[in-house]
Amino acid sequence: MSPSKKARTDTDGNKDSPTASATINDSACCWYRLPSELRNEVYDYLTPPDLLNLFMVSKAFYEFFKGSASATHWIRACENMKGLPDRPPWLSEIQYASLCFDKHCQRCLQVDESTELALWHVFVRLCALCKEIRTIDLDSYEGLSGFGRKIEKILPFFTRDGSVVGQAYFFRSDLDDFSLSLDGAIDRENVIARRQALTKEHRQYAVQCDHWEKATERARKQHLDEIRNTRYEDIYAIVQAHDYGPEMHNLGIRVEALPRNLRDFVQKAEPLSHKEQCEIMCLLEPALLERRTFETRRLYVNCLLVRLDLVDEVLSHHRPTSSSPREIFPSVLDLVDIPTVRNTLQLEREIHIRPYALYQIIPRRIPEWRNTREKAVLSLLTDLLPILSSAPLTSNITTRSTPIASPLEHHGALFWCGCCNQLVSGIAAQIHACCYRFDAGWRSLHPPGCAPWTDGRYSCVVIEGDPTLEDALLVHSRGFRPWCSDTLLPCTDIVIALWKACGANLGSTAHKTVVERARFTCSSCSITGKAMVVMDWCRAVHHVFAAHSGHRVPWQKVCSVFSDKAKRLEYNALRANLSETYHDGRWSCQLCPWPRKDRTYRYADLQEHLQAVHPYRGIHNQDAIRSHNSPEFMHPSIVLYESTLDSEDLDTVAIGLRGLKGDRKEGAMRFPKNAWTT
Repeated sequence: MSPSKKARTDTDGNKDSPTASATINDSACCWYRLPSELRNEVYDYLTPPDLLNLFMVSKAFYEFFKGSASATHWIRACENMKGLPDRPPWLSEIQYASLCFDKHCQRCLQVDESTELALWHVFVRLCALCKEIRTIDLDSYEGLSGFGRKIEKILPFFTRDGSVVGQAYFFRSDLDDFSLSLDGAIDRENVIARRQALTKEHRQYAVQCDHWEKATERARKQHLDEIRNTRYEDIYAIVQAHDYGPEMHNLGIRVEALPRNLRDFVQKAEPLSHKEQCEIMCLLEPALLERRTFETRRLYVNCLLVRLDLVDEVLSHHRPTSSSPREIFPSVLDLVDIPTVRNTLQLEREIHIRPYALYQIIPRRIPEWRNTREKAVLSLLTDLLPILSSAPLTSNITTRSTPIASPLEHHGALFWCGCCNQLVSGIAAQIHACCYRFDAGWRSLHPPGCAPWTDGRYSCVVIEGDPTLEDALLVHSRGFRPWCSDTLLPCTDIVIALWKACGANLGSTAHKTVVERARFTCSSCSITGKAMVVMDWCRAVHHVFAAHSGHRVPWQKVCSVFSDKAKRLEYNALRANLSETYHDGRWSCQLCPWPRKDRTYRYADLQEHLQAVHPYRGIHNQDAIRSHNSPEFMHPSIVLYESTLDSEDLDTVAIGLRGLKGDRKEGAMRFPKNAWTT
């Protein structure tokens, strides 16, 4: 007898024993030296996941649990798993256990989100890629076109989203086999009936197994959550003992504010070990110290918000009912520029500011703010101040009730705003709302009054804050920025050039009527003998910045023929221009609280805002007021071209006027001989 045949006897003398080859191939393993009765007794206490783990330990275990001798162990292991549905008759014990507890794809052994749950209606577990390759919907399959939705009762299918009414997907092999069986069948109805009965039996098992797997998954997640909660409570108790309880509480429900490595440490689904208890404070203390600083800032910023809301209430009480175009009134952010108000708002958080104290302080500081803001705007008008000092600033009608006009009311006090690209008068420049524009939307920044204990987040004003500049950071967090004169460019030199073009003196109020009646042409944009761009003096100032980026251009006063023609075109467009000016004006909503009340809207945007934010209230005149940020009224540019020009010359004119921006009207006329002389 050969040595290989003699080796087919185990230690008990039994030939062809299922463990005989395992004993020879793995003789160093002490497990196989135990009596078979003892080993079987151990197997009877295991569950299917335990047997699957043994199945993949070594070749000896693989051969044993794959054989028929291990069937009783698989059956008893399934009995040890309470609630596990009975094994379907078309699956072996190891196939059923692998389908229930092995999270690998049964085709490529990959693991992804799709392998978390088995496809019980087809009794397979697949990854996302194998689903795409091996399955197909009936519309994409060539054949079986006459069945329609009836095929879902004949063949097993599944849906990608797990819903009942979703798109049905079938295995390509099932469709091919069914199509082939129908082609060679004499009694098609009998083949369909047998297949339908088999599918119905499969679905009965599939429903039971699907409910069991989902219930098991819920129980497993609940068990892991209990372990995590216990671990978190143990960590919280240790942190609280070191006086960091509030900071730990403000990390969020799922400690979202911690870095990824610390968050994984806290949320680990394992009981807290003794070694980890000793490492907790070394790991968490730096992050908790930072959170303590953030919380102190948050409380201080919330205190500032309350105080600023109180200032807005005081201002609303003293705000005039009818606003004059010559009179400006500060907003809450404007008063922050006054040292007395700013120092009052920046008092310690523990100091309670009573409302009647602000009612005494604020009204007295409004004139001080007006004088300060007026000086800041006048400091930009270096070219206009010598003219103003040599000319009287009183009204033409000298009565006792006529107040002295402000220098900013002068027609030469005109500014160009680089943010909104509009002309701004001197009065409006003091509270130009564009300087309080929303750099970021209201919803893009977390408000300073957020609750960090829910998601662990603090606002930008808290995280990036400088404690010495809380007022500036506060307005930044609300989407505003403080008033600044950097965006205002004085237009005095351009106004002086225009007045000189018609022989007027900028310091004389009587010459203003002459300038308003005159019309000017831009020599850089006009084409000699072919086209002329005519505009009033206010549109001319706008034209310098809109078309020439603020650079000086030569101006000429047009003759009366061109002036009359331009005025007629302006008059025809006056009604439409007035409507556009009304709708392009800026409005502020009086129904919103501060600081949203300081935001300005165009008329169409205002209507959308009222419908979205205040839907149950009709639109009334008192709900919105016209803002000083509204653009100045000006006539559109008038492009006059020679009526005798041919098509080529018209194309040349169109190319030359391509850089002309803004509203414009066109008209044709015969140019007189003195067209280009003043």
